[in-house]
Amino acid sequence: MKDNDFDVKKHFNSEKANDYDSIIRQIIPGYEAMHDMVRIYLQERLGGGAEVLVAGVGTGQEAVSYGVNNPGWRITGFDQAETMLSIASERIRENHLEERVELIEGSINAVGQDHCYDAATSLLIMHFIPDNGEKYEFLMEIFNRLKPGGIIALVDLTGDKNSIIYEKFMAEMKGWQLEFRADKEQVEEDMAHITRQVDTISQNRTEELLSKAGFVNIRQFYQAYLFCGYFAEKL
Repeated sequence: MKDNDFDVKKHFNSEKANDYDSIIRQIIPGYEAMHDMVRIYLQERLGGGAEVLVAGVGTGQEAVSYGVNNPGWRITGFDQAETMLSIASERIRENHLEERVELIEGSINAVGQDHCYDAATSLLIMHFIPDNGEKYEFLMEIFNRLKPGGIIALVDLTGDKNSIIYEKFMAEMKGWQLEFRADKEQVEEDMAHITRQVDTISQNRTEELLSKAGFVNIRQFYQAYLFCGYFAEKL
């Protein structure tokens, strides 16, 4: 394995899966608000009845939030990490959402193309995918599974690693995490992980890929250091 190869299943092992929900809130400023912004935007656009595709459903935060707040929605979530899906499954059972939330183990290719969705979310997923054609293919696969008029919410780490602004934001992110994270000894390792294994791209490149995949009306709605969020539409 090359140094910059990223293994989802290995990275999100049992220990990291169990700690994910508490640690991610210490890593990303405005994490809860970002999720609320996406949910409220989807509610305003989709109304009471909709089908939503959740990329990298993880421990189920999105799926449960969407299901609980929108009784008329049906949600399909996929993830390659079995450990994360196990936690999501338990949450779905606890909230009695089994009939409206489907979980699929695998990449987006495991989601059939015979069914289209009103919206898709990809929150903190695409930065793990290399920009060697795979990011574009990922967005294309989402685009192909959306109905005409469908929308996407995308949030990722962004930034050109060779730029000064990237270095400044990385330093500021590190300062934030040292202030608010309990596991301070892990911060340095996580910063190195981003440098080695997270394939960040500039905001311009993100918008370029969305446009190339066919999305229009692309607009940024969120930023916290290097974390940036976008809404876009399929005509």
